[in-house]
Amino acid sequence: MYDFIFAGAGLANTLIAYEIKKARPQSKILMIDQRKEFKSNSHTWSFHLGDLPAESFESIAPFVDCRWEKYSVNFPSYTRTLDLGYCSIHSHNFYEKMLTHVKDSLQLDTRIVSVSKNTVTLQNDYKLQAKYVFDGRGPQKQNKSLGYQKFVGFDVTLKSPTPQIPMIMDNCCLQSDGFRFFYTLPWSEKTMLIENTYYSTNPKLSLEKERQLLYEYVQQKGWEIQKINRQESGVLPIIARYPSQENLFASGWKAGFFHPTTGYSFPVAYKFARELAAAWNNDENIEKFYANWVQKNKRNKSFFFLLNRLLFKAPPQQRYRILEKFYKLPPDTISRFYRGEIMKRDIARIFSGRPPMSISKAMKCFFEHMIIKPFMKGAS
Repeated sequence: MYDFIFAGAGLANTLIAYEIKKARPQSKILMIDQRKEFKSNSHTWSFHLGDLPAESFESIAPFVDCRWEKYSVNFPSYTRTLDLGYCSIHSHNFYEKMLTHVKDSLQLDTRIVSVSKNTVTLQNDYKLQAKYVFDGRGPQKQNKSLGYQKFVGFDVTLKSPTPQIPMIMDNCCLQSDGFRFFYTLPWSEKTMLIENTYYSTNPKLSLEKERQLLYEYVQQKGWEIQKINRQESGVLPIIARYPSQENLFASGWKAGFFHPTTGYSFPVAYKFARELAAAWNNDENIEKFYANWVQKNKRNKSFFFLLNRLLFKAPPQQRYRILEKFYKLPPDTISRFYRGEIMKRDIARIFSGRPPMSISKAMKCFFEHMIIKPFMKGAS
């Protein structure tokens, strides 16, 4: 009998396994994944420094590849640099470093047939038992999507040095197929991630077209690419409501371990891992802990699901105005937004003024979602 079995060895389950082993090394855990190797070369996880408490950042700092003390945003009407920290993690480095901590608990190249409250069933009806089974394999059925966050990125070496401040949103570009911006992270003087990101109502991603737009952006900036070191791309659903819980214990996407509007997943996954490990170490009731955590997470995210509706109800050419206005707000409001801990006064600031759509459409979003009371409850 295991203490924990983790179905899937993605970001969330790996973080949980790591924190549980740190909190209580004698814990008996098993992490099962169908991949043949414990690695990934295609992701960059980023987060704002304010997304995590200071003590949490100290714990995860060895896995952070780059940390900047400020970042910039750029819109047609202004450019702003914010003194808010920003961090990024390369997935291949993350898995390589994590392997030394979780390798004794890994079972790779194994297909999971089914998962229940305390049992994981493998092929040939072989069953494994645990006090707690966390399913982090992704949703079995997709929630209805309002739209999609799509991205194509190049990790490049440039011929000349570049600015050393991240540009997390450069909106000074043609707004085709929805709200669009470019995103740049300088790893060193001459290495950088350049990403073309946009919010669209359809899931189709034309790699050739988006790569061409990346080349045009690089040319516009006066940069010259010496070498493309890595490419990444993806399509993330922007959903209308909190994911339905298919299992008693879920993790990752199906448990809502992401920011509904921005798609940032690392901070939520890591906060959950830290809190679960602490509860386990203190012999708390894990079922009660999990139920309370899910309810709190749902409540904190309700506002953002409403904001998603507003974003996609606005005319495509005007969607950028929501973010253009947002980044003029005080730094503490911006920080709470990304942390997912929005307050009443923040909501008032975000919604004040004229929206980029008719009032009737804006009100329709409120009534469609029916979440005004939940997202206001407990805020101050």
